[in-house]
Amino acid sequence: RGTSKKGIAVFGGDLMVSGGLHVSGSTAAVAPVYIGSSGDDGTNNPMVEIKSDKISDNFGDKALRIATPSGMMHFDAGNGTDTGGLHFEAGSKGVQFDIDGSNSATAFDVTVTGGTLAQSIDLRSDNGGVRISTAGSNANSHIHLDADTTTQADSIHLDTAAGGILLNLDATSGKKIHLDVESTDDDSIHLDTQGGV
Repeated sequence: RGTSKKGIAVFGGDLMVSGGLHVSGSTAAVAPVYIGSSGDDGTNNPMVEIKSDKISDNFGDKALRIATPSGMMHFDAGNGTDTGGLHFEAGSKGVQFDIDGSNSATAFDVTVTGGTLAQSIDLRSDNGGVRISTAGSNANSHIHLDADTTTQADSIHLDTAAGGILLNLDATSGKKIHLDVESTDDDSIHLDTQGGV
């Protein structure tokens, strides 16, 4: 209405739909869909909410799906600002990422820029374990802890308050523990224990 283009509907005010709603790009070659809000209502309530009340108890039974089958998906939560951020809350079924890394130099990349805290990246389990594993057999199938730019004396720090640290090499002949220290200090390899070695 009020335009020279056919097929345009303009609603002034609130719009409520009782029942199903299907928004489609029709058959046009390019038909974008925009959903947005303006301003701040002064409360902690979201300005845009997409919600499903369906109950599903496994990753195959989906209650909500957002898909870009042939393209990149981009989430922008105010990157570069002092107020933006992302908050994920998941139930007891957990969170699962399935990534096809066959066409990428880095399949999963988490980078924190500008952070100077001791826990800029914090992986934590309150009452369980944390496991990092690799199951491949090619030349890159290893776990690498790299602190190549820091000059701290404890740049890689393994700390256990009440338990121990176990290195278990259950492998064939030729596998070993290799410590390569380029320091020329008198105690470049230092073992400090109140018991025996």
